[in-house]
Amino acid sequence: MSAAKKPYCNVYPDGRSIRVYRDAEKTLAGIREHHAGDAEGWQTLRAHYHNFTEALLPIYSMPLPSFAAARQLWGAIQKHGTREVLDLGRLILSSTRELGNLYFETPEMKALFATWGMHLDYGPDVSAGAMFSLLETFTDMEA
Repeated sequence: MSAAKKPYCNVYPDGRSIRVYRDAEKTLAGIREHHAGDAEGWQTLRAHYHNFTEALLPIYSMPLPSFAAARQLWGAIQKHGTREVLDLGRLILSSTRELGNLYFETPEMKALFATWGMHLDYGPDVSAGAMFSLLETFTDMEA
């Protein structure tokens, strides 16, 4: 079974939509066509996603507290810097509304991310809901 070329999209009452493809450049072009500021936020958030999956996501499968988790965190700080690791921690502890407001300008892009948090039963103002929006949004695009 092959993966869908268009893993998801949001459609809005006026007929517009934002589509996410398995092709990152095609997705970015569509977002840029929608709104240049949202495209910039998308690129920044995607870079954070890659850093998060490498640096902090492995901790979720480790016992806490543990030496293994501390070692992973220390390695993340050494590779990505204290500032980026703190920014990642703040990002994943945010609500989906906070995530949208930090990175996007239009209500459509904010809704695209909020959908994934709500899909997993995290309301728009629930702390740590942004982690699921971040993971689902980009994992589904890149899987």
